[in-house]
Amino acid sequence: MASRKVTAQQVVRMLFESSSDHDYDTDSASEAEEEAGDSGSEFSVQEYSSDEEATLSADEGPELEEDIDVPRVQQPGAEGFPIRRPDTWIAPNMEQPQLPAFTSLPGCRVNTENFLPVHFFHLFMDDVFLEEIVEQTNVYAEQYLRDNAARLKPQSRATHWVPTYLEEMKRFLGLSFLMGLIRKPSLASYWSTSPLMATAIFPATMTRNRYLLLLRMLHFVDNALALPRDHPDCDRLFKIRPVLDHFVDRFSEVYVPGKEISVDESLVR
Repeated sequence: MASRKVTAQQVVRMLFESSSDHDYDTDSASEAEEEAGDSGSEFSVQEYSSDEEATLSADEGPELEEDIDVPRVQQPGAEGFPIRRPDTWIAPNMEQPQLPAFTSLPGCRVNTENFLPVHFFHLFMDDVFLEEIVEQTNVYAEQYLRDNAARLKPQSRATHWVPTYLEEMKRFLGLSFLMGLIRKPSLASYWSTSPLMATAIFPATMTRNRYLLLLRMLHFVDNALALPRDHPDCDRLFKIRPVLDHFVDRFSEVYVPGKEISVDESLVR
């Protein structure tokens, strides 16, 4: 294997002449040659015979797979690849959704001037709605006592049931809402007589046993109308369907939300 000496100027010339697929700036090439010529540096380049070159190309060259389909990478802004703005939502199919125009007049549809807190309560839970709860609670209590008469003990709280009525149901709901403001470790503790735990409004409004009995019998729909679980029309929300439908209707009747709505994560858990 023979070797020969080449200058830096010759190396630069070979680099620029070896590639016919690219255009180079001839002025830059000339300047590079002049700089290499001025330096007077030399490089040692080894020459190989044709057999040795074939061996190198076969053994030492990188192994490449043939027929590789290299995917084309589209740049943002190219055709079919729109630029996304941070404040613009684009569907997964890359098409901008067509949103209907907002034409509603947002705000409260009820004149609430001089309203007291109880008036706002009645906007959503009027007497007609509460009477339905009273009726269904009494219906379920009768069904429960009839179906469990044989196994109920004389001292059972359920044996002391008497039908409820509208005013009592309002007191029951009022105490239930108040429990959300006054937090205690158990239901029984709301009727505690201890000076450290006592809250006078609870025993003054309703006895503990009566509250627990109403809580046990509270119902919103007749269980006898429920479809079997394997029925194709079975409603998994059957137990609370009347309440859900009532509030959905009342919310839309009383208030119209604006165009932009923020939904807190606690509402969709």
